[in-house]
Amino acid sequence: MKYEAYRVCADKFNIAAERFDLGSLTDDELGKIFDQIIHSGTEAVILASDYLATLFIPRFVRAGIRVPEDISIVSIDGTGWSQHYNPPLTAVRQDIPAIAEAALEILFNRIKGNSDIITSLIPTKLNIFHSVKLTTGEKS
Repeated sequence: MKYEAYRVCADKFNIAAERFDLGSLTDDELGKIFDQIIHSGTEAVILASDYLATLFIPRFVRAGIRVPEDISIVSIDGTGWSQHYNPPLTAVRQDIPAIAEAALEILFNRIKGNSDIITSLIPTKLNIFHSVKLTTGEKS
């Protein structure tokens, strides 16, 4: 779902995007993807979790790439500790309690025999911190 929403937005704003599945990679495989990113001239990386951001940022630092001056990092997670990372992560914060409530509602409906498809639109919030480079005129 995260990727589908990202893809729709990237297409809407005509942004070139490449997807890497980082789910169960070894450190060597992660390193190869990292090398592809730094040699491609990528300006921003959007990661599916704060955890993945904590894997990438130190690699950028070791490679002499500054966050956010040289590359921006955005997480689609926004856990409570993301603002305490260095640099504090810009993140699309998800309402985890609302997601859990919607999931439980679906589960209870299924248990009761209701197999109707339910779609819940749960709002998110963009928390802008210091892992993105703002353009002229933008405020953090």
